[in-house]
Amino acid sequence: MTATTANRLRVGIVGLSATGGWAARAHAPAISSGDRFTLVGTCAGTAESAAAAAAKYGLPVATSSPAELAADHRVDVIVVAVRVPLHEEVLREVLPVGKPTLCEWPLAPDAAIAERLALLADRCGTPTAVGLQARHVPEVRMMKRLISAGHIGRVSSARLIGDAGGWGATTRSATAYTMDGSSGAGLSAVPLGHTLDAVVDTLGPLELSEVVTTIDHSRVAVVDTGEVITKTTPDQVAFLARTTTGAVLSAHYQGGLSKGTTFLWEVRGSDGVLQLTGDTGHLQFGAVTLRGASRGGDIEELVPVAGLDHRGGDGEVDPVPKPVSVVAEHYAAWHDTLTGAASAHPGTVGFHHAAAHHGLVDEILRRGDPGGPREGNC
Repeated sequence: MTATTANRLRVGIVGLSATGGWAARAHAPAISSGDRFTLVGTCAGTAESAAAAAAKYGLPVATSSPAELAADHRVDVIVVAVRVPLHEEVLREVLPVGKPTLCEWPLAPDAAIAERLALLADRCGTPTAVGLQARHVPEVRMMKRLISAGHIGRVSSARLIGDAGGWGATTRSATAYTMDGSSGAGLSAVPLGHTLDAVVDTLGPLELSEVVTTIDHSRVAVVDTGEVITKTTPDQVAFLARTTTGAVLSAHYQGGLSKGTTFLWEVRGSDGVLQLTGDTGHLQFGAVTLRGASRGGDIEELVPVAGLDHRGGDGEVDPVPKPVSVVAEHYAAWHDTLTGAASAHPGTVGFHHAAAHHGLVDEILRRGDPGGPREGNC
C-alpha cells in the first residue's frame, strides 16, 4: 500500500454517483472534511455514469469495473457503497487485489455469506473494515465511557425503542428492494443492526430470550411509480435479552415514523440512568442527545468531550453536519487502524466482526419466525 504526503490515503469508491445515494451524501463529504484521505476514483454501473461522477467530483479515475478500480496504481484503498445484494459480487472482484477495503453494513444478506467474504479476505491478505459507525457516534462513546467509569453504578437494565422511518406502508422506487427479505437490507439488519452493534459494544454480548417479529403492512405502495409490492421482511422486531453481566435488555423496532417516541436507548444502573434520544431509529446517523443523572442528581444533558469522545477540537462535536461527521469519525478510525497510529479512540471492525454480528441478526429473525427466516438466510 502506498500513500501520498502526510499519510493521506487515496480512496476509490464503488457506488459513487453524480445523482445521489449514500456515497454522495456521506462518504464523499466525510473524506473531503478531513486530512487523512483524498477521493481519487469512482466505479459505477456503466462507463457513462462513472464518467459523470468523476466529472462532478473532479476525479482522475473512473471505471465500470470494480477490479480495475482496485488495481489502479493511483488508488490506495477501496470503499464499497452499493446496495447490499451487490456486495458479494463487487467484493469478489476487489478483495483479490489486496488493497484495504471498507464495505458498508450490512456486509451481506446473511452470516454465512459474510463469513465466506471474511475468509476470502484472509486468503487474499486484504485488510478489511465494515461501516458499523454507530459505535463512533460521540454520544455513544460518552455513554460507554461513563458506564465503564461507574457513573451509574452497576448496570441492571436497558431498553431500546426505535422508529425505522422506512419499512412502513409506503416506499419509493429507490428503496423498494429493501422490502424483499432476501435483500439483506431489511429493518432488522439496517437500523436495528447498526444500533445493536453499538449496544453490544457498550453493554457486552447478548443472550436472546424471547423474540417476536411481524409484518404489519404486507402490501407496500411505491409512491413515485404507483406500483404495489409485497413486503417479505418484518416491519416490527421485538425481543428480550440478557447481557453476560445479567442486565436485562428490552428492544422494539417498528417501521415508519410515529408521533410518539422515535428513538430511546436508556441504560439504568444502581446509581443513575443514561438516556440517548433522537428523531430516528437510525443511530448510525448520529442525530441523538445524551442525558443522564447520577447518585440522586437531576437528569441533564451531557455533552461529549473533545479528545475523549470524538476527535474534534475546541469543544465542537460536529464541525460538519450529521451524518457526515459520524462517517468522518469512522474514516479517522480506519486511518488509525491502517497506519498503526497511536490513538485514544477505538479503531474499525473488520469482516469477521461483521459476520458475527450478522449471526445475531440472523438469530433474531429465526427466533421471531418459527417457520424460518424471512430475510437473511432465505
